[in-house]
Amino acid sequence: MPNPLGSRPPLDRVPHSPGTVPCLPSQAPACPLCSLGFYCPEGSEEPIPCPPHTPAADPGTKQKEYCGPCPPGRWCKAGAVTEVPCRPSSYCGPQMGVPPLCPGGCACPASSSTYSGPGQRCVFPHYCPPGSTQPRACPGGSEALNGSGLRVSEEMGCRLCEVGTYQSWVLDALPCQSCPPGFSCSQEKPFEAESKP
Repeated sequence: MPNPLGSRPPLDRVPHSPGTVPCLPSQAPACPLCSLGFYCPEGSEEPIPCPPHTPAADPGTKQKEYCGPCPPGRWCKAGAVTEVPCRPSSYCGPQMGVPPLCPGGCACPASSSTYSGPGQRCVFPHYCPPGSTQPRACPGGSEALNGSGLRVSEEMGCRLCEVGTYQSWVLDALPCQSCPPGFSCSQEKPFEAESKP
């Protein structure tokens, strides 16, 4: 029966069912399934990549709605066959595009799905500049400034010990300590108390 609209399929292609790719006449009727990471609606000329963060779950996906979503904490580029863990210093929420950088005051280890989960907020005595993968302690010779809220930089969260005081790595939550008798403490070496005979 002729097509009422007067059109017909190209001679080098044969009609194919949804979820399969177009075939040459010599291949009919065994059209291959649409590949992972793509979908093939009825009448499509070529497989269409699934959008970013929406990998196709199975071969033979027929509609865009059957792509994804990419699981939280994972990243899927357009046409992805598999998802990969979100890179350290970024976070990957559901169906996000390119993973954004972790904001200041928070830490994002690999596979983070958010920047505000348990243990990700940087509070006293630690600080986290943008893109941090873990909270940082103030450097030796500095004391952590006790303040409320998120701590986003060393400049805002730490202060160099004054002359006559010192700070060690193991006492990061305490203020700078007075130099003990028999020792000298300078700002050139504020993290050590030097013994004086």
